[in-house]
Formats: sequence, structure tokens, C-alpha cells
Amino acid sequence: MSAKLEIDVVVTTLVAMVTSWLIFAFISPRFLRAIFPAYGGLDFNKRILMNETFLSLCHGVVLGPMAFYVFAFDDGVRPDKPTDRLSSTMVHHNCAIFLGYSTADFLLMLRYPSITNPGFLIHHMVSIYTGLTGTVLMEVGWYGNVSMMMELSSPFTNMRVLLDVLGLRKSRAYVINGVAMLVVFFLCRI
Repeated sequence: MSAKLEIDVVVTTLVAMVTSWLIFAFISPRFLRAIFPAYGGLDFNKRILMNETFLSLCHGVVLGPMAFYVFAFDDGVRPDKPTDRLSSTMVHHNCAIFLGYSTADFLLMLRYPSITNPGFLIHHMVSIYTGLTGTVLMEVGWYGNVSMMMELSSPFTNMRVLLDVLGLRKSRAYVINGVAMLVVFFLCRI
């Protein structure tokens, strides 16, 4: 296996980290307050949880479709041609976005202990390792991309948390989101 780290992938990782922090600190509070007026009445820890969940939702909305696009249309990632599957720049940038987000979110969890538990910290440490592996090792493109496609179900999972924190568990939106989450989860993760 050959390890290679391109400068554009490093830049993508750093931009993803900074973008993640900006979404968490600036975009999420304003967006959530505009869409859900009840957000402003929540206690500090619940607002932090909602900001982090919204960040994760944004991440899944970007990463999942990109991974699916690569899977469906990028000839550089084909399991039947091992030499071709090493040439997808998009996979490496997808992994770089994943690495940047996972690192930023891990640091947010260290900063705000109310949004984490030991399982989430371990999950994010493994995610950081996975993202780093996908950005450095050309040979894991296919596998990295397939694992990134699992992010297609994340927005539904995150929306479920947002609706729950807002006390909308009995709403029609919660039920519709739950059905969509179940369908996409089975299509993407099993």
C-alpha cells in the first residue's frame, strides 16, 4: 500500500473543519431559531445539542449524496477493476470532508461534555482514523466510499433528535421522518 497525502486534500480537510465550526457556532443557532421558535427557550445544553445535531445533519446532506454519486457514476471507483478504483479524486475529498467534520465534532464534544458520552468519543476517534486512512491510502477508495454512503441515513437520524428535543415526538413530521429514516437506513447500512 502506498501512502500519499496531497495538499488539496489537506486543504479540503481544514476547510471542512472550519466550516463545521462555523455551522455549529453561527449558522445553526440562527437557522434553528428562525425555523423553530422554541429553540430560543431551550436551556443552554439543549441548544448546544441541537447545534451539534444540525451540524451533523448538514454533514450527512453533503457527504452521503457525494458518496452515492461516486458509487453510481465515477468509473474511478469500480470494484470489478482494481486498478481503476484507485483513481477517484472525489473519494479522497469525500474522506477529507469526513475527516475534517469528525475532527471538528470530536473537539466540540471535548469542549461541551453535555453532548457526548464515551461511546460517541470512541466512535469519533474511529471516524478520524477512517477519514485519515481514506485520504492517505489510495487503495481503500472503494471501501471508503461505500462506508461514506452510510451517511445518507444520518440526516433523518439527526432530524429525529431535533424533533425530539423540541418536544415534537407525537407530530406527523416525527412519524414521516421515522419512516424515511427506516427505509434509507436499510437501503444504505444493511
